[in-house]
Amino acid sequence: MNTVSNINKSLPETERPAFSENEIIPILKKQYDLCCTVKELPGERDRNYLAQDKIGNLYVLKISNASEELDYLEIQNQALECTAKLFDHGRTPIVIPDLNGESLSRTLSPSKISYWARLVKFVDGIPMAQYKPHTKEFLNDLGVMCGTITKALQDIPVQNQKRRHLWEMHNAKETLQHYIKWIDDNKLKDLVSHSLEIYNDLLTPLEQELRCGWIHNDCNDYNVMVIPNLNGNHSLGLIDFGDMTHSYIAAEPAVACAYAMLNKKDPLQAAVHLINGFHKEFPLKEKVRNYLRIEQLMGQLKLGAAGLDNGLSLYFFEQLFTLLDLFERIDIRTDIIKDLDGHEKNLVHWSQLPNIDNEALQQTLKTIINVRDQLKISKKISAELRDDKFLASIRQRFAIPGGTCSFDLPNLHYWCHRPIAARQEDIKQWIMCFALTEEAISIALSFLRERTAFSATEAANGFYQGVADDRNELIRIRCQTNEEYYPVLSGNKYRYAIRFMYYNLPEGRSGAVEKPVQFDLAAC
Repeated sequence: MNTVSNINKSLPETERPAFSENEIIPILKKQYDLCCTVKELPGERDRNYLAQDKIGNLYVLKISNASEELDYLEIQNQALECTAKLFDHGRTPIVIPDLNGESLSRTLSPSKISYWARLVKFVDGIPMAQYKPHTKEFLNDLGVMCGTITKALQDIPVQNQKRRHLWEMHNAKETLQHYIKWIDDNKLKDLVSHSLEIYNDLLTPLEQELRCGWIHNDCNDYNVMVIPNLNGNHSLGLIDFGDMTHSYIAAEPAVACAYAMLNKKDPLQAAVHLINGFHKEFPLKEKVRNYLRIEQLMGQLKLGAAGLDNGLSLYFFEQLFTLLDLFERIDIRTDIIKDLDGHEKNLVHWSQLPNIDNEALQQTLKTIINVRDQLKISKKISAELRDDKFLASIRQRFAIPGGTCSFDLPNLHYWCHRPIAARQEDIKQWIMCFALTEEAISIALSFLRERTAFSATEAANGFYQGVADDRNELIRIRCQTNEEYYPVLSGNKYRYAIRFMYYNLPEGRSGAVEKPVQFDLAAC
């Protein structure tokens, strides 16, 4: 069965909830103790109502379509919780619990059909579509907001999505192929057909390399709200998380760009400003960062594995599940294979140069080819661990503060009291699932780190700025640890800056070091 058919099956034809404005008033009173006037707002599949209480506070009551699954609505609530912490005032909807403390409530229609309802604070602003002008600063701010929210959404655990819809970017090709036959306008059909050809030629080969994660997926010009401030500036907000999905991260700025480019004299330049802002907050390419994260987590995992007491055992599982979360969010294998292919080509080229230790080169080449070929035929990283019944039974509790207590996870505490040899055998098998990936990342990082040797450098007044090379992927800093300060690195594709900051702030001083600092630098 094709993708579109699966989507259609997951979205049964269900009528929108049938509630009049007058029928909403007693629901607000009964479930939220609110006396409000009510006005219906537009909605595609749900019913949305603007409610105003006696002192002027504004709310939105959303009654979801009967076909919506509870787990998908709970994901939306998690998204709202994540984004509510980002800003100093309501720039995204904030969930209002009902009188029972629940964020989602069951509501009966006059025809006795049960629906899930959610009450949120109203985001008061001007839709982007009605706001002018869209300056480069405005578009950059829009990108920053989208990037900030997208980054926050990655804290939501990955899970199987039962709910599917036609707006998912990873299903775009199949969706267009399925529905193009229903387009009567020949010019429009030709345009869609041409778009499909471009997709097949340019995007299909890259699909496996695209990083996936939770995205809002609908930053259109009526969901982006411009909130004027007293100082004459503006803040940007975002509403309607009803189409959020787990898909290509790049789809988030792509959707935002599609609307930001409308009616612009230079639409591509508008997209550039937006993407620059997005990339500042949430880099679209984080390959090396991911390599370093995995390297560190593997070190911490082995540290926990070496301990025999219960505390280090719990530490081991925390690192194990963090690694699993990371591997489920990103497709690291594609990046590794691509890097190993590049290293193979370089080694073959170097083998033809004079004064080369050919024996060492051939051994390295053999290792690279072997690891790469194994990666190509191996299962998805950590697939065996996801299928482990014991790990699956305890994993979710580790995300809950205090969730690993004996009364919550008796099976875990039984495991912790098993014979040492039995525990060590389990740990050995679990760690082996990462062995191939760990070796591949170690190879990739060794090539990267060995590009450039450390050189003695001085940060005048505690500050150093360098020009970024196109090949720079990693900035390495080595400095003393007995001077009570540490380096902070920032930058973009053009330049990078290193600022040394005091760990313990001296009385009467700012946090920044304001004296010459000697350190070693390698721009790899």
